[in-house]
Amino acid sequence: MHRLLTLFEVLYPRSNLFVRMLGSHFVSARTSPFRFINGLAPKDYKQLARYVTGVTKPPNILIVSRRSEPLRQWKQLLWTILSRDSYVIYELKKQDLGKELWKPYTSLLILDHIEELDHSQAASVENYVFEGGRAWFHYSICPKREGSRFLYSCGPLGESVPVSCCFCTIEGSVHLNALLKTLEDELQSQFSEVICKTSVDKIPVVVAEDHGRGKFITSQIDFIATNESVQTTIHSSLQFQRFMSLLGIVMHKLALQLSKEDENSGIQPTIGVIFGDKTMSSEFVSFARQEQEIKQKEYLSFIQWSDFMENFGLSNDAFVLTVPDHELSPGKKGINFDAASYWKHLHTNKLGRLLVYTEVITSTQEVLNRILCLLPQPHGFMIVAGRQTEGKGRSGNVWLSPIGCMMFSLCICIPCSTVLGQKIPFVQQIAAVAFVKAVRDEPGYEEINLRIKWPNDIYVGEDIKIGGLIVNSSFSNGSFNTIIGIGVNFSNEKPNMCLNRIIENYNLHHGKYLKHLKMEEILAKVVTNLEVLTERFEQEGYEDFCDLYYKYWLHSNQKVKLYSEQDIVVVRGLDHCGFLLVERSDGCCISLQPDGNSFDMMRGLISIKGRQ
Repeated sequence: MHRLLTLFEVLYPRSNLFVRMLGSHFVSARTSPFRFINGLAPKDYKQLARYVTGVTKPPNILIVSRRSEPLRQWKQLLWTILSRDSYVIYELKKQDLGKELWKPYTSLLILDHIEELDHSQAASVENYVFEGGRAWFHYSICPKREGSRFLYSCGPLGESVPVSCCFCTIEGSVHLNALLKTLEDELQSQFSEVICKTSVDKIPVVVAEDHGRGKFITSQIDFIATNESVQTTIHSSLQFQRFMSLLGIVMHKLALQLSKEDENSGIQPTIGVIFGDKTMSSEFVSFARQEQEIKQKEYLSFIQWSDFMENFGLSNDAFVLTVPDHELSPGKKGINFDAASYWKHLHTNKLGRLLVYTEVITSTQEVLNRILCLLPQPHGFMIVAGRQTEGKGRSGNVWLSPIGCMMFSLCICIPCSTVLGQKIPFVQQIAAVAFVKAVRDEPGYEEINLRIKWPNDIYVGEDIKIGGLIVNSSFSNGSFNTIIGIGVNFSNEKPNMCLNRIIENYNLHHGKYLKHLKMEEILAKVVTNLEVLTERFEQEGYEDFCDLYYKYWLHSNQKVKLYSEQDIVVVRGLDHCGFLLVERSDGCCISLQPDGNSFDMMRGLISIKGRQ
């Protein structure tokens, strides 16, 4: 043990990971999450904090692991107990631990089978926890106070032994660190709360400790290996229940939200209902059937409305559709879409005149992209969902899509010879403005401080993200087939703040009585705005549009770091292609694009070569 400690001291002589005592004080320099309330006095912050606390927490769980398939294994474990509508699980590369980008967006950091960290990585993790983060050192590194040092210990997988927590014993199923017994003295004396011990030797194997404003848990149990073995043993039922109870305690200590009973099971794609006039619907069905016969592949299958009544909730590899034979009222026959309200507020010539609504879908964006070839007139076709199981965001991110979110994908065909066709990146900016205007143009809702974060996020003020956009384009026959996907936390309770909760907050602090917005009405107005704004862009050009865009965006004269040159630049606007235009310290203006990081596109900006 002494020899290991000496080696650590030689390698990391100034590391003070998890050494600062609880008596130390830290004041966060983060921007207040309550700035979005226009005119709210500082004395009202505490009152608002009590109302908002718990709904703005970031949903990401990040895994740093040496396993070959960490994401699959950790999802298999965590989805047995956590709410899928509350969290997204990503893998984070070990070399990225030393960066700052991941911290503001993370509810839990799991370090799994990690034997060592360099000084910057260790300091980054320590600061994250001290400033209020949660970390789980899983079967990898064992925090040990030794003056101002921190000892890492990661042994091979040890024997399967019984352990006991506060209320039960898990016999012969828990895989422990083989080095555990050599750490017995340190583990029994250094941690503030022991969650689980070995049944025979009473050696702590799961321990928790507060650190600054955060908390970390050290587990010398390999929960992944144990989970796999428990589910394959003969007496798996009782063992599994006890093991899940232990996992539940760990998640509770880390302040994560557990799933309700059966919450994560039985969610399957449902049948889509086609809305539109009879001529358009018939043409679509007829054309799709012919194209599938030619291609000899089924993307869509169609059933009669009477069969739909009997089989709502069918699961099929193809997207199953039906055409109603009469006007539907909201909530009737399993359809929670108020078509009458939508048509009442839709004022377009093309966009949104033919749509499919489905209660559950994998991803509106992916399904629309897949069936594009089956549409006689793709321009304006839309898919709307009540829930997505595999919602997509930018850069491969997952978009949580629980019930209550606004989720839709819309196809717009843009000839490359048009003004917008020559500046196709502006499509996402147009879509963002279309949504913000749909809300803020409502009488009485003008002061609801919806903002746009470049290039494709919807914010309330500067701190609370409630929505985002994704745009995919393909080129065919001289036109861009552009699929715009929009997802907004509209009236959902989780994973965080939603639009109608923002309105409640606004009413509370301004003495107003604004009603909750109705999703179908706002959806129709967003689509209407899209058509109006694309036509305006074509007629007036991008400079006219930028004047409107700047009215809602967050970045005028904002200072950002240019990582490719380690320079601080000032945002001046958008260039002629929709990229970020900034001014360097030498007065030169350059265009920027994101470096592809999946956390914050306004960080890690790099200059576009050849655009200076």
